[in-house]
Amino acid sequence: MERPAIYQFADELLAKIPELTKGDPTCLEVLVDTRFPREKSVQTELVNRVLAGVKGENAVFHDERPGVNVERLTPTGDELVSIVDSKLEGFEHRAIVLDKFKRPRLLIRFRSRRPDRMINAIEEDLRKALKQFSGERPGLIVCYVPEVESFEGVQSQSTATTQMIDRVAPRPDARNLVSISFISDAQIFSTLGLTETNIESLKYVTTRFKDSRLAIL
Repeated sequence: MERPAIYQFADELLAKIPELTKGDPTCLEVLVDTRFPREKSVQTELVNRVLAGVKGENAVFHDERPGVNVERLTPTGDELVSIVDSKLEGFEHRAIVLDKFKRPRLLIRFRSRRPDRMINAIEEDLRKALKQFSGERPGLIVCYVPEVESFEGVQSQSTATTQMIDRVAPRPDARNLVSISFISDAQIFSTLGLTETNIESLKYVTTRFKDSRLAIL
C-alpha cells in the first residue's frame, strides 16, 4: 500500500465528513486486496460510500472493482485508545485524529488481505547485488527502503529482516561481504526553532568482519 494514496484518501475523508470527529469515537477498517487505489475517482467513490454509512444507511461498504472493503466500528473511548496503542498487524498503516484532550477520536486502519512480500523482494535484490562483487575484495551493500519511519527493534533475532540476513550472509558469494545497511527517507523536524534532518538507518555486520576496521564503514 502506498502511503501518499492512503493520506490523500484520509484527507478527503476528513474534509467531507466532519461528523467522524464528533460524537462517539469511530474506527474505520479499510481492507484492500493488494494496493490501496491511487485513482482519484475511486477514492472519491469510497468517500461517498463511507459518508452513506456514517449517515446510518450501512456500516459496511464494499467496492468490488478496486477490491476495497470499509467497515465502520464505534468502540468506546478506552477501546479506541487500546486499538491505537496495539501493535501493527502485518502490513498496516494508521491515520489518527485526536480531540482537544489529546485522546483518539477517529482511527482509520488500512490493511492488506495479502501477506507482505517486501522481504522477498529485498532478498532477491540482495542476491543480485552479490553477483556484482568480484569475490576477491571486501564489499558492502546499501539498500534503500522507502517510507520507513523507524528501524527500532528490527535487529532482534525474531524479525523477518534479521532472518533474511541470516539466509543471505552464509551464501558462498557473500564470503567477502562486510555488511548490509538499510536506509530510508530523510525526516525533517524542528527542535527549539531549528530545522533538522534525520535519516533512519540500520546495519548488519557479518561475523567474519565483525572485529575488522571495515565494520565501521
